[in-house]
Amino acid sequence: REQARGIVTSPLHQAILPNSAHIMGPFHLTWEGEKAIATGYATVYLKEGDSVKIWRQSYGRWELVKRDGRWQVLKRTSRSTGRDDCQDVLLRGL
Repeated sequence: REQARGIVTSPLHQAILPNSAHIMGPFHLTWEGEKAIATGYATVYLKEGDSVKIWRQSYGRWELVKRDGRWQVLKRTSRSTGRDDCQDVLLRGL
């Protein structure tokens, strides 16, 4: 949670508010008992003037665990499109 809070409250993230929208998915999900992995895409759109553009697109992997009846993120891996290692994130989820 601290990592997520750090991302959301960072100067970079705050600079694009309120003109941004985050779209997540589609995801490929696997789970066994109280553990799950979600692998998919994330796209951040940014409105500048009268136009909207893709600001960031990435591949993501979320390792989850169910605690006290709630799913929580144990580990999040995100790689921007175009990086040499971004494809590995998706392939690990298939």
